[in-house]
Amino acid sequence: MNQTTERKPKKVPTSGVRPKKRNRRLKQEIRQRKQQEQQRRELRRGYVVLGLLAVLVLLFFLNFRTRQVDGVSMVPTLADNDRLLVRRTETFARYELITFEPADKAGESYVKRIIGLPGDRLHLDGNRLYLYETSRSSTSFSAEQLPDGALTVLLSPEAVQSIGTQTEIPANQYFVLGDNRGNSRDSREMGLITSDQIEGVVVFRYFPLTSIGRVS
Repeated sequence: MNQTTERKPKKVPTSGVRPKKRNRRLKQEIRQRKQQEQQRRELRRGYVVLGLLAVLVLLFFLNFRTRQVDGVSMVPTLADNDRLLVRRTETFARYELITFEPADKAGESYVKRIIGLPGDRLHLDGNRLYLYETSRSSTSFSAEQLPDGALTVLLSPEAVQSIGTQTEIPANQYFVLGDNRGNSRDSREMGLITSDQIEGVVVFRYFPLTSIGRVS
């Protein structure tokens, strides 16, 4: 006699996915969302950093410029091919190094030292100029009565003509000289320079590396 056994039907999950697999998938989705959010935060931080760098670069170029020395007019302070950092400013002090564009050489740049400031007294005797600070004397003088610290220089005919009968340096004008007086084209030849010609004050030498540092 044949006998048959009754088999119980297999249970099929109603969700179609085992609970362990569902939990694993949920954890993966959570991790992916966290990774995406982290990437978005890093991207935002990157944009912020790039924006700050752009602002700093813009401020640098608005306030500074670079110049390269060409020649020996500022020896021993500066040498040929020195690279300089120049800060834009509207105020200038005596003995500061400045760069400026010569009135007769558009596009070029000279570096010299400010010797005479607005208000300093001038006395022209032929082509010989006497220059002294107003604080040293409030009266005019002759060549035989020079006040202490008066500077005496010989001017070119063009510089003599530009100074004319002026008895003091006008506002926004300056008398500049190169440190290497024997080999420098400066106010002795060009006359006074104006503040509009001045690019800025030399603040730093960044090349050569052996001479890197502040310049005075």
